[in-house]
Amino acid sequence: MLSHLVGGLPLLHCQEHMSSRALKPTAYLINTARGPILTPLIYMHQHERKSLMARYVKMDDFVNTLESMAADNFDASGVQSYLEQTRITPATLEMYLHYKPERYTRHLVHKSEAFEILVICWGSGQKAPIHGHEGELCWARVERGKLRFTSYRFISETPLKLELISEAVDGENGYLDGPADIHAVENCMAFGAPAASVHVYSRPYAECDIYDLVSGERQRVQMAYDTIAGKPVS
Repeated sequence: MLSHLVGGLPLLHCQEHMSSRALKPTAYLINTARGPILTPLIYMHQHERKSLMARYVKMDDFVNTLESMAADNFDASGVQSYLEQTRITPATLEMYLHYKPERYTRHLVHKSEAFEILVICWGSGQKAPIHGHEGELCWARVERGKLRFTSYRFISETPLKLELISEAVDGENGYLDGPADIHAVENCMAFGAPAASVHVYSRPYAECDIYDLVSGERQRVQMAYDTIAGKPVS
């Protein structure tokens, strides 16, 4: 099901870690079954701090926190809460922003046995067709621009039938979709600008199903990366 920034699963108990010199929040704690995880924060300006969703973290810190969660069995509610409460610092997102005119692009940030992180770049009018996630957990968060998310439920194979779970949701910066099973993602031409999203998959998978409701066919496709750690894949 789709959930907005603080909708869906309940937040974990969080506590800010205060700097004695600046008296500004520099980190916060996420309480897990194995104890608290201290995650660093970056604030643009103190007066912009309106809620828990205003926390910006560097990409390296984002990866490290999810690695800590993976050691704690990658609890879905904890991951959901962390994704709802954070955004990637723009400067550390830049190296993954590479667009192509003919299709959206996939950029691998981090991959382990437990999970992988991708940045996906969407030019105007580009979209991912209806696809599944191999029964794994999948979250997508809009970091730039705006994206349309449409979620489905599998009904039958012959004939191929999917049921629309809800109306399409147009998510702007910070919108979190997931964990999704079957969905389509589109940067509509009407949105008028490129977009970028951060995706977390647990566990990683190398192929997935594409659902074509017009032809009534389900197709198996291999997944590929355009860059790995910021470097083009030949």
